[in-house]
Amino acid sequence: MTKREFFKLNFYKVRDAFGDINYFCEREVVGNYSELQILSHLSKNEIDGFLHDIDYALSSGVFPEVFIYSDGIGTDEVKIIPPNMIINNICTVSLVDMKALLLEWKEFINS
Repeated sequence: MTKREFFKLNFYKVRDAFGDINYFCEREVVGNYSELQILSHLSKNEIDGFLHDIDYALSSGVFPEVFIYSDGIGTDEVKIIPPNMIINNICTVSLVDMKALLLEWKEFINS
């Protein structure tokens, strides 16, 4: 079972009127894990940055930063508190699971 299946997430590619492809991560069932839809807002560089930060937190056991993301519509807060990642003070996911999910998302948007 993939992590997106485990968290009941769907990944979509949608071509807009200008021919650009947009990527979406959606969860049909509303709940704490709906916060994982934040993947849709991450750039490729942010994905790589999170993967680096997760590896650092897993190896060192510490990580002092909080990340705030704003897309002009909403704001998301992400905390890395080993062994977990906390999104918007609602969703707690293990760093190991989040790393696997980020790798799946990265593979999806690069395909």
